[in-house]
Parts: sequence; structure tokens; C-alpha cells
Amino acid sequence: MCVTIAEAVACVRAGQPDGISDIISYTAPNIWLAVSLLCSEQIGGTMTEIYHRAFACGSALHSPSDLRMWLCGIAYPILLSKPDVPLLRNGRTDSELFFRMLAALPREERTAVLLLCAEGCTAAQSAQILNIPEIEVKRAMRRARVALADQAKRERAFASDTVNTAWILDHMKDLREQQAQQTELFETVIRCVRSGEAFSEQTESPAKADTRNYFQKLFRTRRFR
Repeated sequence: MCVTIAEAVACVRAGQPDGISDIISYTAPNIWLAVSLLCSEQIGGTMTEIYHRAFACGSALHSPSDLRMWLCGIAYPILLSKPDVPLLRNGRTDSELFFRMLAALPREERTAVLLLCAEGCTAAQSAQILNIPEIEVKRAMRRARVALADQAKRERAFASDTVNTAWILDHMKDLREQQAQQTELFETVIRCVRSGEAFSEQTESPAKADTRNYFQKLFRTRRFR
């Protein structure tokens, strides 16, 4: 396993499987969230497809600072080419409610929130990833904030009445950290990408020692930001 993101990037550029394994470890919570909000059918299969493509395009990843744009540039065209079927979640926590509020937004607004507030891209970077004018990203984000504020007011379930970018960022952070607990799924995606095999719901993940909360701890200490 690589020690730093820089080492993982160097391994990916060299076509070494250890590199892509670590890139998946660093970025899987963000990619899971994007998949679940933009095209939730076959989440594991879609994640595997994204990382297969990323490994094949490893030579285009030049430095750790390029990681966000490189991976989003691969992931989002794949996600937006698939049917728009957000994941259904029925929990009663603030995070579950926030997820449902995001899922209820039009796809353009969901995409803008994900790129700007989950991935940490600028409007210009998001426009480049989506191949649309920057003003369209800003307008989509503005519409998303208004819609989320309206939904939050109707739900009356949040401690704060203020729905702004900081509020959205805080809830996005909670969602990403929750997804870091998807240990078994992420291990299976890593195995499929390393071996070149397709993902299936029956794909078994190899047993590993002391993997409890591995991805959650790794994501908190080496977050993809």
C-alpha cells in the first residue's frame, strides 16, 4: 500500500495496481455519493466501471493536485450517461433527510451540488467537467439552494433555519463520512479493478484482517479534498 497520495499517483501513472487501490480508498466515499444520487442502479458495478476507466487513463494523472479534476472528468460523464434513478433512502436522521432532499432536486441541480459542495470544485472546474458554460453551473447551484431552503422549511426537521452553502457543506461532509463505512463494497470494487473482472452482486470480497472502520478512518485522515 502507498503511504501518500503522491505515491499512489506515481503508481497509477506507472500502471501499478497498488496505486489504483489507494486512489479508490481515498475517493470511494465521494464516488459512492455521486453514483447514489445520479444513477443508483448497480452502484458497485458503476463504481467499478469508473475505476476501471480511471486505471486505464492513469497516464493522464500528472500530480496529486490533478486528482479531483482527473477523476471527476472520468466519473461524471459516465454517471450522466446513465438513467436518472437516485437511490431511495428512508431513514429519519438529518443525513437521511438531507439525502432525500438532494435526490428530489432535478439532475442538473444535484450535479452542481455534488461538484461544488462534495468534490470541492470551482464553478469553472465544474463547467469544464460537464462541458457547459460556467454560468449554467452557477445558476444550477442557485436553484438548488433555493429548493433546499424551501424543502427544509417544509420539513421543519433541522436545528438551523439558515440554508446556505456552509449548511450544505456541513451535511455533505456528514454524508461522505457515512459512506466511508461501506467497507465491504469498496474492498470488492478494489478487487474487481485490480483483477480486471466485472462487478456483480455475488462477487465475494476476500477476508482481510482488522478492516473494521478502515475506510472511515482512512477517509478522515487522507480525505479527497
